[in-house]
Amino acid sequence: KKFLKPDGLIFCSIDENEAHNLKLIFDEIFGIKNHIETLIWKKSYGGGAKSKHVVNLHEYILFYANNTDLIKELALPPDESILKYYKFKDSKIASRGPYRLQPLATTSMDDRPNLRYAIEYQGESILPTKQWQWSKDRVLQAIRADELVIEKKKGKWSVNYKQYLKDSSGEERGRKLYSIIENIYTQKGTSELRNLIYDSSFTFPKPSLLIKTLIQLVTDDASLILDSFAGSGTTGHAVLQLNKEDGGNRKFI
Repeated sequence: KKFLKPDGLIFCSIDENEAHNLKLIFDEIFGIKNHIETLIWKKSYGGGAKSKHVVNLHEYILFYANNTDLIKELALPPDESILKYYKFKDSKIASRGPYRLQPLATTSMDDRPNLRYAIEYQGESILPTKQWQWSKDRVLQAIRADELVIEKKKGKWSVNYKQYLKDSSGEERGRKLYSIIENIYTQKGTSELRNLIYDSSFTFPKPSLLIKTLIQLVTDDASLILDSFAGSGTTGHAVLQLNKEDGGNRKFI
């Protein structure tokens, strides 16, 4: 904790045997409010012949901040596979790019009275089944900015907001990391290490893609990354790989 910058972040991977105890220790050291997420890494895609009761396929990655108040929005690079969904255009195409429609109504059951109100449109009052995602002030602002699409289909009103490909500063929208990390398996780490140098003393090394994904999420191109356990060198591998891809100058210990 003393090594971390005020806006520093830490990941710690662990299996189910001590995950509950480690969480308590981290809560004590960093504070419960600085717990961002406990990620679930699906580390294996099969097997289980030797399992007596349950086939274990996952580990945990505790994710904490030194101070969450200093952490801005976290995002991974844009996912090219979702570009096909941004198929609409309006007068903001030059600065914001195309947009997709997302429902303003939410199925959340939270008791948020300020998110349940009527939107007045064409002489009618439109109420959500449960509640809206945005406050009334934000909705009125979106209407003035032509960023809501309100339509009547089969006698029912639908209210959608325009999610632009680029944010207000012109940066392409990144993608969020899901709390369950899939399609990055331990078997890949073993294969990587064997391709670099055959050494059977490292059992189940972490795949560099897993570490690279976490580094992409939380660093800029000049960050310093500390891995307290050198192991097979996966963190160094991931940092160098990422620098090569995006021209960054990250350093690692």
